[in-house]
Amino acid sequence: MTIQSTSVSSKQSHLHSEAVYQTLPCKGYFPNQFHLKTIPQNIGWYLAGFADGEGSFYVTFRYRKDYTWKWRITAVFNVANKDRVMIYLFKKQFKCGTVRDIGNDKYLYEVDTLNALQHVVIPFFKEYRFFSAKKKKEFAIFQKIVNILAITPRTFSQIKEILKLRMQLGSDRINLFKNLDTSILEVIQKEVIDKNTTQP
Repeated sequence: MTIQSTSVSSKQSHLHSEAVYQTLPCKGYFPNQFHLKTIPQNIGWYLAGFADGEGSFYVTFRYRKDYTWKWRITAVFNVANKDRVMIYLFKKQFKCGTVRDIGNDKYLYEVDTLNALQHVVIPFFKEYRFFSAKKKKEFAIFQKIVNILAITPRTFSQIKEILKLRMQLGSDRINLFKNLDTSILEVIQKEVIDKNTTQP
């Protein structure tokens, strides 16, 4: 009976924690909600270590007819794992981003808004640094990309620089990126009247 009671109590605690997590902001970053110093250090270092092994930094290009250069460029940080509570812990501490079920009993935490990346994700990983050389390199490249994306209006040369940095960020997919980048540049070049044209 004692074992059964403990099991029920644990289950109720888990459901309560999950309910609390689900009331957090859904996507963007809300000023004054995230405070780096309020994250307990043991939690901060644990999240950083978890992201070192399970996290990803990448950039997407999505075709959009209403954009001057015809591409929407988005920087993304995400973490995927089967441990649902662990994934929601990122959302609870970062107070931004989204969590979704991606199948095969795995959950994905993702931050793809520029404001949240600038004011939450990057400051967090500057404070709680990665240990692996690979992730340190990826994070440094990712910061450069986010800095360029923060510049508006954006120039053709800056988009080319993002493509160059993305190639370094995904060195394991370099052949795929070469083909994609060629297609992206071909579409952009059709829109270029002169190199001073800018994207709103």
